[in-house]
Amino acid sequence: MAEARKVRVLHIITRLDPGGPTSTTLETVARLDRSVYEVDLVTGRTSDPAGQAAEFIQSRGLRCVFLPDLVRPVSVYRDLVALFKLFDIIRKGHYDIVHTHCSKAGILGRCFRG
Repeated sequence: MAEARKVRVLHIITRLDPGGPTSTTLETVARLDRSVYEVDLVTGRTSDPAGQAAEFIQSRGLRCVFLPDLVRPVSVYRDLVALFKLFDIIRKGHYDIVHTHCSKAGILGRCFRG
């Protein structure tokens, strides 16, 4: 019997700074059943001086793409660059679910609703 196709999920968060949104996002990504879901994470710059988010990602073997142009302050140029890079990631990834966290990631990630 053929193995069922896994559900492809992409989580997008603007920054992995210490706090609630980061903790919730990382725990959600880490706890999804890998026999059912194939999960990726996209994030922008962070100000996590202790590197806890990076350590969490590495210790759990999570797949993470860093977009340096995905930044919190509004920047027409960087926002457009991030938008096009996200479009490329979403198009190539053939995701079934795109889950956004925080304002900037939410705005940019929702541009691609089908």
